[in-house]
Amino acid sequence: MEERKASKAGLLALIAVLVIVIAGAAVLYPRLSEQVNAQQAEAADQADDAQAEDSAQTMQEPADVADDFTADAPAATEAPAAAGPVQRYMATDFTVYDADGQAVRLSDMRGKPVVVNFFASWCGPCKMEMPYFEECYKEYGDQVIFMMVDLCGYDNDTREAADEMVAAGGYTFPVYYDTDGSAMMAYAIRSMPTTIFVSADGELKGRQTGAMNEATLRATVEKMAAEQ
Repeated sequence: MEERKASKAGLLALIAVLVIVIAGAAVLYPRLSEQVNAQQAEAADQADDAQAEDSAQTMQEPADVADDFTADAPAATEAPAAAGPVQRYMATDFTVYDADGQAVRLSDMRGKPVVVNFFASWCGPCKMEMPYFEECYKEYGDQVIFMMVDLCGYDNDTREAADEMVAAGGYTFPVYYDTDGSAMMAYAIRSMPTTIFVSADGELKGRQTGAMNEATLRATVEKMAAEQ
């Protein structure tokens, strides 16, 4: 009889402990949830701030600089709040080879504005815009340097194929060959044609990915010739 009473008392004590634990959990759980939610919200805000900062820095890379030489560059709508030094991005140098196999660097062209067109012999849009470069070269070749660079080290293109294409079009502009990928890597060329515009003192003034129409190219070259 005494053993039965003791067993019953122990069971009641265990039930009482469980009730206390459950009641305590009911009180603490909402507080813990609020703390976790607050921590998650703070982490999300910090991630958003970091992403915004990265985006701001990316927008200041040379590839996203307003193209000073392009005819359709947007005009400023208001004056800056305070005058300060203008950030300049110098064109990354590279080495290509001329028809005689001689190494030529972009930096060798300092003294005149430079138009560099990256193309491949199999590229349809490249072929489409080449007559426009030929006409501009004939008209402004004494004021603006044209570097037509065949990316013959890229995607199975060859110098022989490029020479055949140039000869078939009757083009007279100078052609250079990026046989070791120096130019392609310098400007991270991922699609062709790509054209860059460099000032006489070596500043990168603009970049065009994709074919250019005749009017835009001519207006750009005219502006380059006038600003040398």
